[in-house]
Amino acid sequence: MSKSPIWRAVLFAGVLLSGRTTAEPHRVALPVGAQKAIFELPEGWEQSDHRVVEGAITAKFSAPKSQLTLLVTALFFPAPPEVDVQSVVREMNKDNAAESIEQQCAPKLLKRVEGAGAFCEFTDADLDQVTSVPAGQYKYVSAGLVLSKGLAINFTILTNDVGQRAYAEALGVMEHVVVAGPVM
Repeated sequence: MSKSPIWRAVLFAGVLLSGRTTAEPHRVALPVGAQKAIFELPEGWEQSDHRVVEGAITAKFSAPKSQLTLLVTALFFPAPPEVDVQSVVREMNKDNAAESIEQQCAPKLLKRVEGAGAFCEFTDADLDQVTSVPAGQYKYVSAGLVLSKGLAINFTILTNDVGQRAYAEALGVMEHVVVAGPVM
């Protein structure tokens, strides 16, 4: 699975964003046009430098003392309210599903206060039976999407342990991200 274009892109994004800086302890706002995607980070989490490419902003968040990375990309996306976020997530994860143990994307809904969100969880088929995952590789990938007030927030969680507290915290960050500013 580590050789697929999506996994390479995710790892490239991780390398691209590897310059670490400490963000405000709990709140990070990523500007997209006149709006902001505001992330509430758990205690101790760090944000790496963000990058802006063609109106989209990408950031990397890391959990303390954990090999977990949360990559987020926010972009302007005026989706109609009737968009089925689960179908979009299923479509955007076809390559991940094909190269995983699961062989399919079974979207799970995020418990969102505003907007809609869903994600799929995958186990890397090449790393499923490995007891010691090589550095820079991840056994589990969760990839999803949040749609809220004219923004699309694509996210990827990379980890070697989906049972750890940091994994639940990363999902919580995506459940509670809010969009501030005028509705586009």
